[in-house]
Amino acid sequence: ISEAPSKEFVLFLQPLLSDDSDSVKAAATLALVRCGANPDPSPISAMIYMNDAEIRANAYLVLGELGNPSAVAMIRDSLGHGLKLMNPIRVRLIDLAAAEALVKLGDEHEIEPIRAALFAPPEQSELTIVACEAIGRLKDEVSRPMLERLLSVQGDAKRSPEIRLAAATALMQLGGSANMAML
Repeated sequence: ISEAPSKEFVLFLQPLLSDDSDSVKAAATLALVRCGANPDPSPISAMIYMNDAEIRANAYLVLGELGNPSAVAMIRDSLGHGLKLMNPIRVRLIDLAAAEALVKLGDEHEIEPIRAALFAPPEQSELTIVACEAIGRLKDEVSRPMLERLLSVQGDAKRSPEIRLAAATALMQLGGSANMAML
């Protein structure tokens, strides 16, 4: 609904602000804003401190999409809080979500951790896939050669089909074509 907003959806979205799932509440907030309503976004600020990786990452995504630069300080403050016992890969995924939100909110320096994740080792392929997706959404032209490299490398360094597909999709989002023969 947030991608095709209409005031007609507001009545259906309002009850989702009371849903049991915090991720649903965050998504409903974004959809309501895009439909022209004025929901209270403050519950999202509590979500970015939760120990649940999915909820935290979804909250970062929504904050980035809402586009309010006042969220930058709050996002920065939440980084690392309560994540000491979490799997390090999940922590990096959360950090990538935060970095993408920060870039959307105007802090272009935060693109660097996303670009760096393109070079994650093969056993951390999920990081590379998430980075490709973020680069496509952010339209980061500087990363084009890195994405092309993910597609073109052969032999022992050849990336998994999932990574190559994510890189090809990101290249297409950048407005180019991916060499499908490399997939």
